[in-house]
Amino acid sequence: MAGLCSIGNLVFHVYSKHVYFDWSRTPIKEFISWGTFYKTLIEDRSRPPDRKTFVRLHYRLCGYGKFNSPGLGRGRPRSTTPEVQEEILEAVNMTPFISTRRVALQVNVPHTTVWRLLKEYQLYPYHLQRVQALSPADYPARVRFCQWFLQQCGVNPNFPALVLFTDEAQFTRDGITNFHNQHVWAYENPRATVPSHHQVRFSLNMWAGIIGDRLINRQHIHFLHDGVPAHFSRTARRYLDRRFPDRWIGRGGPIAWPPRSPDLNPPDFYLWGHLKSLVYSSPVSDLETLWNRIVACSEDIRNTPGVWDRVRRSMRHRCEVCIQAGGGHFEQLL
Repeated sequence: MAGLCSIGNLVFHVYSKHVYFDWSRTPIKEFISWGTFYKTLIEDRSRPPDRKTFVRLHYRLCGYGKFNSPGLGRGRPRSTTPEVQEEILEAVNMTPFISTRRVALQVNVPHTTVWRLLKEYQLYPYHLQRVQALSPADYPARVRFCQWFLQQCGVNPNFPALVLFTDEAQFTRDGITNFHNQHVWAYENPRATVPSHHQVRFSLNMWAGIIGDRLINRQHIHFLHDGVPAHFSRTARRYLDRRFPDRWIGRGGPIAWPPRSPDLNPPDFYLWGHLKSLVYSSPVSDLETLWNRIVACSEDIRNTPGVWDRVRRSMRHRCEVCIQAGGGHFEQLL
């Protein structure tokens, strides 16, 4: 279905279900009168389009078939030369951690020019990630432990649920604050602050263990023991030898734990960070409030459906990528 139709002196093209206004067949006087009609429709607007606006639109649509005539909307010519662009890219290539403002000062160009050029070359400012420092001897130790863990998983797919992962953490009054991701949404700057370094301080040391999500026979448990000096006494190791013969993991134990490996221990790579984000969702005023909040938030995590199964799958995946990374940092492979 195609054809022409008109309303007064306004001419339209009709194609199937679509209707197009024929600007070239419409007299300019009629077009201006429609501008007056449009103005009456938007009387509540502070600055409605005037007569000249509709005249310009009419000539542009008749001459070019679009609202913008050739050469409009393209902005002013770029002031940076190829030499300046090369200098900007070279500065970023030589010092990847440099700020765009410092590059602008070095090259003597506006800060926005640096941003625009880097965006055009698809460069993105990625954030740094804090990781545990490793010594050269840690790499093979981490690989050996991950290989042993995966070997046990091959024998018994439910093995991760039979390991009692343990660790300790400290909860203080100051809590944790992520200044990069934490914002306050408002129409005006509320000048929000986060109190810290209180004169009156208090803290709690918390021990936690993660093992499966059900009751199991203690004879099949492998116990992961942290190697802090207070827990490394002969008395403690003898007790573990009797309680978990050949089944405890740790410094000086039958199964060596790789030092400086919090990324392989579920309480470190999941529990403490998630628990503290819940505990410190609002300021803590006293020790009793801190204790009650730790208990309540721990119970919430414990009752989250499927959470421990996801943690065990993450543990297996971390062992696989740790071997792939040769015992080094593997956060970029997760």
